[in-house]
Amino acid sequence: MVAASTVTSAAATTYTISVAVSGLTGTLVVQGSKGDTLTFTTNNTQTFAQSFNSGAPYTVRVKTQPSGQTCTLSSNSTGNITSNITVTATCTNTVVNYTIYVAVTGLTGTLVVQDSKGTS
Repeated sequence: MVAASTVTSAAATTYTISVAVSGLTGTLVVQGSKGDTLTFTTNNTQTFAQSFNSGAPYTVRVKTQPSGQTCTLSSNSTGNITSNITVTATCTNTVVNYTIYVAVTGLTGTLVVQDSKGTS
């Protein structure tokens, strides 16, 4: 007599990675470790199409910064996935500092130049 047996296999648990963007005024492109990208033109949340098996390593990175802004990702942008996660991207305006030079020619007396910050 042969007894029939059933073999069952549990499907691998998979999780998704979403990215929530705030402060954006341009176009931000974020890339996941599987190569898929998310393009943001407004502040919203999007989810990568590809999911990850439980315990798999993952990385989310900024592929393209918006013009005039810098977007930084939250600390959970890399690790081993054990649940659905949302990485936050916070965008701020890039501070640009300019140097002002003054060229003087033909001066025979004293000239004092002062900028709006009081530096002479």
